[in-house]
Amino acid sequence: MGILGVNDEPNGKHDFNHGWRFRHRARLKEYESGPTAGLAREIMKGFELTAAPDADVLNVAKAIVKIVDMPFDTRPFRMHIDPAEDGAEIVNGVAERVRAELLRNMGLEDILKPVGQPAALANTVASSSSLR
Repeated sequence: MGILGVNDEPNGKHDFNHGWRFRHRARLKEYESGPTAGLAREIMKGFELTAAPDADVLNVAKAIVKIVDMPFDTRPFRMHIDPAEDGAEIVNGVAERVRAELLRNMGLEDILKPVGQPAALANTVASSSSLR
């Protein structure tokens, strides 16, 4: 069985400053005037301090191309591009081990690794070599 896909999880100053917004202004006002007033600014300042100033987003695109170019049944479940080295790779590694153990205990270990490329995709997936 398995799952086929690439999910990009951005992690940088720009992503936090521009990608996260409250849609409900009244709720935002409650947060800004309650016991957590100023916390969002402190968190953003902290993220700015840990962001790698020389991070190159091209490395993410290259990693995606690398994954797509790999044979279907050898693609990693997760690949980290983390110039800040903030510990996400370690945390995700632990979570993946726990998830795998849970799936095995549930008798669902067949979804941990893809088995053959789906026929519907075999004829439609273009080579990514033109993206290099």
